[in-house]
Amino acid sequence: MDWSRPFDEPLFYRRFWRPACASAGLVGVRFHDLRHSYASLMAREGVPPYRVAKYLGHKDPSITLRVYTHLWDEDASADAARLARPSIASARTTPLHWV
Repeated sequence: MDWSRPFDEPLFYRRFWRPACASAGLVGVRFHDLRHSYASLMAREGVPPYRVAKYLGHKDPSITLRVYTHLWDEDASADAARLARPSIASARTTPLHWV
């Protein structure tokens, strides 16, 4: 690429992005979708939201959480696994004492 000239977005899409997506069998994937995937993967791996926000150039981490970290919103398997742990299972048979 010639970085002495301004970035030509239509040329990039035509010459690089679309052919790469086609060869990978991806249809309808936008370049911006990479930001969503990046933020979601970082959040899934436990990177603190303020750091993900910084990497994306956001001043407010709530924007990052609301807009970009939705990829695994419906995946509750980790939560279910936490509830199935032995310490939780034994607590189910222990009576609750209210103060």
